[in-house]
Amino acid sequence: MGTAAADISSAKIYVDGIEEVYGSTMSTDLPAAPSGKAFIGSSTFNGTIDEVQIWNHALSEEEINASYNTGVYRLYHNFTNLTEGTYTYTAYAQDLAGNVNQTETRTITLSSDTTSPTLILQTPAQNGTYYNYIPYLNGTCTDTSGISKVWTNFSQYNTTTTSPFNLTNTSVLSSQRYDVNLTCNDTYGNIASKIFYFTYDPVQPNIIFVSPTKDNNTYTNNNYTYINVSISDSLSGTNLTSFIDWNRSLVGWWRFNGETGENTTFFRDCPVTRIMAVVPIRLALHLQPGISGMRCSLTV
Repeated sequence: MGTAAADISSAKIYVDGIEEVYGSTMSTDLPAAPSGKAFIGSSTFNGTIDEVQIWNHALSEEEINASYNTGVYRLYHNFTNLTEGTYTYTAYAQDLAGNVNQTETRTITLSSDTTSPTLILQTPAQNGTYYNYIPYLNGTCTDTSGISKVWTNFSQYNTTTTSPFNLTNTSVLSSQRYDVNLTCNDTYGNIASKIFYFTYDPVQPNIIFVSPTKDNNTYTNNNYTYINVSISDSLSGTNLTSFIDWNRSLVGWWRFNGETGENTTFFRDCPVTRIMAVVPIRLALHLQPGISGMRCSLTV
């Protein structure tokens, strides 16, 4: 097999996969653009010619060795000094009987793009706490070359190849804090990451009456009574709030916690609300943008 540089300034001759001849210059009798037929060999050629191939680039030594005997030499080559653009590649194999097989044709696009995509997380909030639903991961990952994938370091969330993205949980999350590494990459492999955390806590805090609180249905001749409460929570620690609804004096409680049925302009009160201990009610609070004050409606 022979190889030559594009300008015919150097050439190599391989015999049985081994370089035998190297020349700094050479000449060719073939015109640059032949107008007639081209012949391989001549009437004076004494031998057998097989497997004729013409390439538009000089093959490397490992490519030549593999074309001679792939059973001994592994087909491998690192194509270097490539300019930006899209390239195709296909591999072929042939046995001694002449049977030929080939891989699919693949493409690779080379670019000097080293800019990371822009990653914006919209929800959940940093250090947010969620108790009545598992938060979805919503946001955008944008890049001029296009987005390849968006994923997290948790198997409980799915992955996507589109933006804006909405990653949903694929399995139930346990009650704990989650430190999330959200990552996306563009079509050239440039990566952007954002680290945040949230707490999923569907477990109610512990609250009990303790001494010297009187037992239920206790009668006393004192004009006072002590009420003592013990409160604890595995995730909130000391970051807890509490109060006592004495003699059903609590008549409204809006927690603004995203309860079922609530939205940005409609909120419900806690269902323990009562008025004058006569009949349980639900108080719906409607917030109307642009109007001062609050409009309330009662549903008995």
